[in-house]
Amino acid sequence: MKEKLEVSELRKGMFVCELDRPWLDSPFLFQGFLIDTDSEMDELQQLCEYVYIDTEKGNDKNGNKPSAITAKAESKHQEQDDEISSQRAYTTSFEEEIKPASQLREEAYEYMAELFEDVRAGHSVEGDKVRKIVSGMVSSILRNPDALVLLNSLRDNSEYAIAHSLNVCTLCLAFGRYLGLSHDELAELGMGALLHDIGEIRVPKEVMYKQGLLSKEENRLMQTHTRHGADILAHSEGIPETSIEIARAHHERSNGQGYPEGLREAEIAYYARIVGIVDVYDSVTSSHNDRDNINSTEALKNMYNWRTEMFDADLVEKFIQCLGIYPVGSIVELDNGEVGIVISVALEKRLQPKLMLVRNQLKKPYMPPRILNLALHSGDNKASNYEINKVLEPGDYGIDLKGYLLREMSAELSLVQ
Repeated sequence: MKEKLEVSELRKGMFVCELDRPWLDSPFLFQGFLIDTDSEMDELQQLCEYVYIDTEKGNDKNGNKPSAITAKAESKHQEQDDEISSQRAYTTSFEEEIKPASQLREEAYEYMAELFEDVRAGHSVEGDKVRKIVSGMVSSILRNPDALVLLNSLRDNSEYAIAHSLNVCTLCLAFGRYLGLSHDELAELGMGALLHDIGEIRVPKEVMYKQGLLSKEENRLMQTHTRHGADILAHSEGIPETSIEIARAHHERSNGQGYPEGLREAEIAYYARIVGIVDVYDSVTSSHNDRDNINSTEALKNMYNWRTEMFDADLVEKFIQCLGIYPVGSIVELDNGEVGIVISVALEKRLQPKLMLVRNQLKKPYMPPRILNLALHSGDNKASNYEINKVLEPGDYGIDLKGYLLREMSAELSLVQ
């Protein structure tokens, strides 16, 4: 039974099933969640005026518990969540992970550049080499995913295909980590994600790099990259069947309107569904050819609207939860006018990420940039608190995200306490 409550009436043990605002404007699960931490209580009280609770899944207003059967099911669900959460615990800080992540990214970029040239020359893909590259990325993602995810911003538009492959691989690994996949499962997913567009090498260059909209025939040629990719990988050594399926099916859509076979959701392999979601997200948040990109917030809103037609709706919602309201790499403006780049987002503090401040209140550059952990500036002392006012568009205030990362990540950053 659903019951409306003011946030001041909320207590631990209640199951929140609906908010007073769209779920995407919150850090909470769309399907609902059981309040069991002080931080969840604090976030609800800061964000909402009222919510709805489900008294069949949690305590009611008077503290009465749900039925024994429901309570047992919720307990089991909570145990599963706790198990996944323990797998997600970061073992290094962002500052510790950024240097090894940078080295891994550089090695992966160089390898992909060589691989593309080799495949163009008619050579096959060596699965052992791909697995070695991906395994290093998996280890970094398991330690702390934020460093590699932030480095996705270091794209070179002249090498879009390589950057896109690396970005999709990185985001799939971060998403897989969030889903609780094991190291071996992540490596298998990552191999397919890294190689998902390998078939584009066989698409005519005049089609691949054409500015503007493609003609019907050009679009048909572009779509052949899925079959080409599956063929290339099927004739290579050491490539898992899942990678071949990802190359073939990452453009299939849940409503059967994708390609190459028009499969419906139940017919699309699980890993291919994951890569399909991440592939679209990276594409719409990246500028290439003559197409402008949009910020991550708009991209996630669009994908949420498309979820029942194009994608596995449950996976889309989990992907949005994984990235958070302020995904790593977002440029945000604080309520005091300062501007920062989101460099890390803790799961339990999704409204309070860690920022690299790059502009002061007058929009003048900080030299050097400073690290600000918003989670350290929340609580009763409003005078010392910071809040994010809005997400900025790429390029606002002339912020060169790539330049900042290249120039500053190896330098000492001033830590704001």
